[in-house]
Amino acid sequence: MPTEGNWPEGPTARAYLGRLKNLERQAQREKDGIWGLASDSMQMSGLEALLTASETSGDDALLLGRKQIPEKAKVERININTASLEELETLPGIGPALGQRIIRARPIQTVDALVEISGISINTLSGFRHMIVTEDPPPPEKTVAFYKADLERYLDEEVVVVVDRVGSLDVTSPQGFRAVRMHTAYRGESGGAITAFIPDEFYESFTKFYAEPGKEFTGLLYRQNDDVVLVYRRD
Repeated sequence: MPTEGNWPEGPTARAYLGRLKNLERQAQREKDGIWGLASDSMQMSGLEALLTASETSGDDALLLGRKQIPEKAKVERININTASLEELETLPGIGPALGQRIIRARPIQTVDALVEISGISINTLSGFRHMIVTEDPPPPEKTVAFYKADLERYLDEEVVVVVDRVGSLDVTSPQGFRAVRMHTAYRGESGGAITAFIPDEFYESFTKFYAEPGKEFTGLLYRQNDDVVLVYRRD
């Protein structure tokens, strides 16, 4: 299709489309071409849509065959089971009263269950469904938080964590071991800290090795009194 850029004395894109529209009207009146097979009620929706697009997007976007659409901003989803009242009030249609009802209804198992709360209709929910979740995403693998999410499953088993840093810890240790506080991280996310017991003979080399973050540690996860700890086992 010609444009002012490559055809200086020619029509604009809108004028060119206007001519096409007139020709199509003439063909419709004379029942020429496809209009001879079409019903009288058929509308020229194609050109109408193109002309509308040229008004809203500009001739250049029209001629390129695409409409400029701004990139959708990323929405940080709110966990309705842990959000504060102030956070809930940021949702469309949710004020202090409905926010309090949501809090009193916890735990909420599914997003659809919100319509069971008085004052929240299907239409209200549709306005913020895309902004909420009912539970936090699981912690990343190879972090302490991941294993603490299901302790009974991993107790007395060897597990692997990625160590971010190690600090000394002054606690009573089993004979032949020294305690450290092991801070974990994975894929750029903090994964919590856990007590780890290291055999005396490996302690110095251990602290040197894990001075560099991002290295894996394999240990036995077990419960000591009310705490859960990792133990480096001798082969």
